Amino acid sequence: YMFGLERTFPNGLMMAVVGAMLALLLFVIYQVEYPLSRAFAVTPDSLVTALTRLRGLP
Repeated sequence: YMFGLERTFPNGLMMAVVGAMLALLLFVIYQVEYPLSRAFAVTPDSLVTALTRLRGLP
């Protein structure tokens, strides 16, 4: 058994958590690959606003 546990439920729970973390990591990598498209897209207006604010810093 994984992590030295002999019971099934804690093993299954830990494997489910590891699987969920891996799935979340792959989803984030997929979304960050093309930041100007897909579900969580950054619009050009957001980039222009950020650039304007950065230029105004002392």
